[in-house]
Amino acid sequence: MRRISNSSSLGKVLGDPPPDLHKAYAKPNAGVYLYPGELLKAPSSLPNHSVLLRVINYKKVNKLVSADALNVHESMGLKVETDGFPLGSYDIAELQVLDCFDMQNQVLKGNICVPLPNGALEPIDEQLLISLFGGKRPDKSRLVEIGDIKIGERSMKLLIDPDIFIRHVLVIGSTGTGKSWFRGVIMEKFKEKGIYQVNFDPLGEYSEAVRQLGGINIKIGRDMKLPLWTLTPAQFYDLIYDYVPTEFQRTIAVEAFKRVRERRGDKDDLIEEIGKVSEKMNAREDTYLNTVNRLNVFLDTLGITGNDDPKKIASLLNTTQLLNFDFVGLNELQRDYAVASIMTLLYEFRDPKHPLINKPVLVAIDEAHLYVPSSKRTLSRDIIKNVLRYGRHVGLALMLITQLPSSMDEETVEMPAVKIIFSISYDQLRGIRFALSDLPDDIIYGISKMETGRAIITGNRDLIRYSVVVDVTKDRKTRHGAPTPSFFG
Repeated sequence: MRRISNSSSLGKVLGDPPPDLHKAYAKPNAGVYLYPGELLKAPSSLPNHSVLLRVINYKKVNKLVSADALNVHESMGLKVETDGFPLGSYDIAELQVLDCFDMQNQVLKGNICVPLPNGALEPIDEQLLISLFGGKRPDKSRLVEIGDIKIGERSMKLLIDPDIFIRHVLVIGSTGTGKSWFRGVIMEKFKEKGIYQVNFDPLGEYSEAVRQLGGINIKIGRDMKLPLWTLTPAQFYDLIYDYVPTEFQRTIAVEAFKRVRERRGDKDDLIEEIGKVSEKMNAREDTYLNTVNRLNVFLDTLGITGNDDPKKIASLLNTTQLLNFDFVGLNELQRDYAVASIMTLLYEFRDPKHPLINKPVLVAIDEAHLYVPSSKRTLSRDIIKNVLRYGRHVGLALMLITQLPSSMDEETVEMPAVKIIFSISYDQLRGIRFALSDLPDDIIYGISKMETGRAIITGNRDLIRYSVVVDVTKDRKTRHGAPTPSFFG
């Protein structure tokens, strides 16, 4: 939203003191609009300190026609407001008191002071902005620009240290709000810094950008068929659960799979081992045949298993720094198998004792709600949650991208330390409100109306001290793979 005032002073803080120590109110100057989420500062009642404020809400107030106007001390002939504010009609901004800092912009702990009544609102400066994103000036050679933050009458570049992503990122937003564009921006910026990246791309949104950046697109089922032994025994059990009818038959199949996995065998080895395990367990002939026949049919139908050497993934990633696994044309089970298999391999390849992948990896999983839903088990659910818990110790970071966060496993939504929120319905946000504790309800309500390309960046306090609103940069070199088409275009 544009401002039409060139004044460096944005308005005056009202109240004497504010009715709530954690809130303040301001009367902006004529022509000035304060948008929700904007960060400002004002003089503090604590000497030689200022208060950091965030705009919660902006509205027009007319107390002359409100019930408050009836609060009159008739005996004295005075009109007095119950909240200490004068009667009248004016624009008013509700502000959240965030923090208190001294004249050197050293941020203190918490909202220990309140803004000085009638103090002037001012834009924050670059040094304070840097303090909010880490408390000290980071190494500028590592920073990447992801967009702009409006600071008073001007904009400032938001620079982030890629290392904040090592503790995982959740990107949410409705269709067409800027999620995949943001991923493309990060992909470009991180590639320039030599950071290894992997995409799981269900719609082919990133294949052209990856090609332009010198990365490799791998179409699962055509360019690579993943061996069964890349799964864990638990994942294999989940894979066959709906296709092998009895628990006894599944037990035989899993025991055979464990033997095959130890020697990196193939489908034929699995069938052979099922015969040996059936005999050892005194299974009847029809039980053995039923298990073998059902597995044969199922694995042929699955269609993306094979004997390709998975170490090819490590070799390609070390060479190009960017891999995109193209899932176009795969069904839900095939995608789930591929994600579970590749994620398990990536975790193994980053073993600190014998790493096959040379550097830490950022793994972006689009449509993440399909792989870690709240309502059912999937093959990839456990490995994704395991990486969220322990991945940073081996240098494996996740970027989970979804339009349906409330359909995801609650723990999976909560664990990422950084959250990027584009415009999305309030119902979706309500389901993950526990993960957005830094944001007041009034800002949460307004997220559904944010413009395309605008996002709120929030996260753990030691990484991002306070949430900020950022307009993601429109400066991108690679082609966006999924623009919204027009019926007339």
